[in-house]
Amino acid sequence: MTGMRVDLSSPEVHADPFSAYAELRESTPVCRVDPGNMWVITRYEDLKYAFTRHDLFSSSGFVQWLQPEWLKADCYRGGFLILEDPPSHTKHRSLIKEAFTTKAVQQLVPLMQSSAESLASSIQPGKTIEFQSEFAYPYLGAVISKITGIGNGSIPEALRRAASLMETMPLTTPEQTFINDVEASFSLQNQLFDDIIAHKRSNPGADIVTTLINAEVDGKPLTDRLLHQAMAALIGAGYQTPMHLLSSVMIQLNRNPDILQQLLQSSELILAFIDEVQRVTPVSHGLLRRTTQDVTIRGVVIPKGELVYLLSAAGNRDPSAFPNPDTIDLSRPNRENHLGFGYGIHLCIGKSLARQQVKIALQTLLKLFKNITCPADDQLAYIDSFVVFGLEELPVTFN
Repeated sequence: MTGMRVDLSSPEVHADPFSAYAELRESTPVCRVDPGNMWVITRYEDLKYAFTRHDLFSSSGFVQWLQPEWLKADCYRGGFLILEDPPSHTKHRSLIKEAFTTKAVQQLVPLMQSSAESLASSIQPGKTIEFQSEFAYPYLGAVISKITGIGNGSIPEALRRAASLMETMPLTTPEQTFINDVEASFSLQNQLFDDIIAHKRSNPGADIVTTLINAEVDGKPLTDRLLHQAMAALIGAGYQTPMHLLSSVMIQLNRNPDILQQLLQSSELILAFIDEVQRVTPVSHGLLRRTTQDVTIRGVVIPKGELVYLLSAAGNRDPSAFPNPDTIDLSRPNRENHLGFGYGIHLCIGKSLARQQVKIALQTLLKLFKNITCPADDQLAYIDSFVVFGLEELPVTFN
């Protein structure tokens, strides 16, 4: 790979992304890659610097992914938090932060426990289930439905489908069949969002969507389009992200039987395990930014206006920050310093919720089952996304 430009969307990288990231990190930590002739930053300290310097690295870099030229404008994604820099990011984040405080998350614990217990008790020992559809989605759907007020105890399939399609959107123009599929799905999503907004205006509730509808920023209410984007972002972050994390947790338990035994003996180690899984196999490979002026990192000048990929998955395995980085270590002292949930002002607002959701699911499953079997690595199919690291499906057998 050395001496030639790496294509992060290639089948080779898709099959083994972390080896490709390691080579970039060691040989050319700041360089151009494909697709899109963009730059990547791969070392931990450089990534932390870029994450905190939003004056140099603008979140508008996500426009190329979420609002591409090939997509109809009324189907654009993002625009709420993920595409924003201060001051709009600060103002919009403040509207929903109360829903994700430690107190708010703790109030959801009884719902998480009852949902997890109901689903886990229906699993037959020795029978293989499709873990995502039969456990993760219904479990997480109950929680995000409660928080947002979307759905009635579960998220509509059409909204889940749209969130899944968004994860696979490429940086370059895709085939027309994919464009048609995306536009049809996003149009249906917008129609459902319009219905939800109309219902909440007539029947307000104690949920985020009602809060957003009633909120004002600089004396003005949020537009319906921004409400659409906010709801799409909440479903993606509160539903898809913990689903992928929960799936990775299952795989790592299967691959590390010694750690499974530690967790069976002490559930107090579960949060440490979750942090290490999100460090080693983070849900997001990284975040897109665009330089606002010429920036020099490690002697390399990234010109103004360039697309930059902050490859946090590479930084999470930087041995200068995390010794023996490819190994899950429950006693790692700095395990919470990983970049799997972002960093700085764009630290995932749902981080505490996601950790708690996965913790309770895992506690519940380990009370009933002592052995977890997943397919071998070469039998797993990962979604075709250069941003999201997640599986298309995950067969699991509990014993």
